Amino acid sequence: MTQFHWRLPRAIAAADCTTAALALWLGCRAPNGSAAPRGAAAPAGLPQREFWLTLLAANVWAFFNAGYLVFLSFAPKALLESGFAAQQAIHVVGAASALMMISIPLSGVIVDRSARPDAVLYLCSPVGLIYLLALPYAPFAVVSCVLFGLTGMGPAGVIMALSGQAMSSARRAFGMGVFSTIYNAITAPASALAGWIVDRTGVPQDALILAASLFALTMVANLAFRVAARRLR
Repeated sequence: MTQFHWRLPRAIAAADCTTAALALWLGCRAPNGSAAPRGAAAPAGLPQREFWLTLLAANVWAFFNAGYLVFLSFAPKALLESGFAAQQAIHVVGAASALMMISIPLSGVIVDRSARPDAVLYLCSPVGLIYLLALPYAPFAVVSCVLFGLTGMGPAGVIMALSGQAMSSARRAFGMGVFSTIYNAITAPASALAGWIVDRTGVPQDALILAASLFALTMVANLAFRVAARRLR
């Protein structure tokens, strides 16, 4: 960002999304025998049970991603306040994001072998939350960033899998529309709220406290999903 115009990373992200959409459109085919009969329409809407579970699953995913977006937006500024140079701060935060490519599939392997997705979420999230709060303190910044990427972001796949448990496959097209609507309604204002807080207090670390609170809400929302799934069975 210091060497190139800010539009470049946005253009790269847009190109990646466009390429993925084209690849999906050109290469994805329904499995044999799974196609709906000709003329058959997918059921519209969601039954009450699936609606509430989809709503709760969307909240889990939204709080998790909102916390991550606030981290990305304000962790570099918090590191600058702690004495890091601009390039150093960007590299430290970038390292945490890069480590997600290891932690997310590794957490998925652990869940597949243990069949305990909630255990992974409730173990990784508090540890990641602690490292997130320790990030602004210079002696712990690099270690905290690395361990936040390795632990705090690990449950992403576990959380996203909740959408498949919330709705039937026949209603997934409509259900994911509901899911995405709730997700965007929560994540969109998160960074703006963090910016408003920092503008009021002048302390970038306060944005990381908000991010930690959002990760805590992720665990609360996941618990609400599990309770609702049992009661609405």
